[in-house]
Amino acid sequence: MRRIVLWLLLLLPVTVQAANWSIIPEKSRIEFTAMYGKDKIVGQFPKFSGDILFDPENPERSKIQMRVDIVSVTSEDKDAQTYLPMAEWFAAKQFPEARYDADHVKKLEDGSFEAQGNLTIRDKTVPMPFRFTLSTIAGQDKDTGKQYARVNGNLPINRLDFGVGQGEWAATDIIANGVQVQINIEVVSQ
Repeated sequence: MRRIVLWLLLLLPVTVQAANWSIIPEKSRIEFTAMYGKDKIVGQFPKFSGDILFDPENPERSKIQMRVDIVSVTSEDKDAQTYLPMAEWFAAKQFPEARYDADHVKKLEDGSFEAQGNLTIRDKTVPMPFRFTLSTIAGQDKDTGKQYARVNGNLPINRLDFGVGQGEWAATDIIANGVQVQINIEVVSQ
């Protein structure tokens, strides 16, 4: 009988509680996909950090502050790897950090969430909603009481809104204006 009760308890849904969350860098990724003609250019920002206060039961009280190290940009495409840090693109030496700051999150009908925030790249700030899903990972650690969760979302941006791709690179006939940023992070409660 004890085993049956234990199994039933393990099957109960685990909910994420209000908490400050820290990103687990080695289990997280921020990637981007851009189109160069018909070719996909994929890259990532391996260095980033964030301060996250999130309560799925009261999402309007949540706050998100993300910082992305632009200098860390990488791509398997050799040309992208060479050009992206340059002045016409990210100007990484002059603007080494991108930021996303949100002080309001709402829960959507489908169970996902949408943060209302501002994205800053190259010192240009644009209001930008960020839609994401949240799922628990293995519930709560019984020894530490910490919770683990995964955040997955997609942030579609227009690079020219931020001055990314200037001069001859501002044309959108070869390099599309739209860029998809995929955010997949694992977090732990503090």
